[in-house]
Amino acid sequence: MAFRRLRSFLFLTLLLFLLLAGSVLLAHSLIQRPSVQEYLLNQLSEAVGYDIRANRMQLLLWKGVGIRAHDVEIGPPEGPKIFAASRVIITLSLQKLVRGRIVPTGLTLEGPQIDLAMPDSWEFTPSGDSAFPGDALLEAWVAFPYVTLEQARVTVKGMPLQTRALFIRLSRKSKSPVAFDVKLNGIILYDGEPVSLFAEGTVTADNTVGMSARITLKATGIPLS
Repeated sequence: MAFRRLRSFLFLTLLLFLLLAGSVLLAHSLIQRPSVQEYLLNQLSEAVGYDIRANRMQLLLWKGVGIRAHDVEIGPPEGPKIFAASRVIITLSLQKLVRGRIVPTGLTLEGPQIDLAMPDSWEFTPSGDSAFPGDALLEAWVAFPYVTLEQARVTVKGMPLQTRALFIRLSRKSKSPVAFDVKLNGIILYDGEPVSLFAEGTVTADNTVGMSARITLKATGIPLS
């Protein structure tokens, strides 16, 4: 009797595994179709409130359910794009997905290149808030509870520094006003010299003062001359 129960249990387990594997293969096949990709992009655009476009998409089941998209552009329905990335991972809520809804829970940018041009009026106050360009970018990201930049490269026009292997994690605090908790670590090159960098704090954006940040910064290896 015990052997029969064990055999029935193993059979059901194998059957469930085959059904799951078949569903995954079917989903991988469906997501390659242009019509399915267009539907997913439209649903994602509706969920975040911004127009999302991509050339190629893949289903991901690593660290949750998500979509890897290539050559992604995000911007308002009418107007120029806010940012673009060659590779993006959009994590989805499995609970909502089972109910037939596409709800993004996270955004990961793999190897993004970010070029900043500081306006002449930009000022930095070490003991307080600092105005910082990029409020439109934060407003686009606020649709995601988490935003991660992996292996990011950032250059600032007019400044002798660039980053290497930078990791940035933004956790949404509020949608109105837009506010994120931020953690950052990596290597920056200042005049060609590597400097280890760690930072954490809060960035906010509103219609009156634009984007501002309150950051605690730690750096080691800064050249003295």
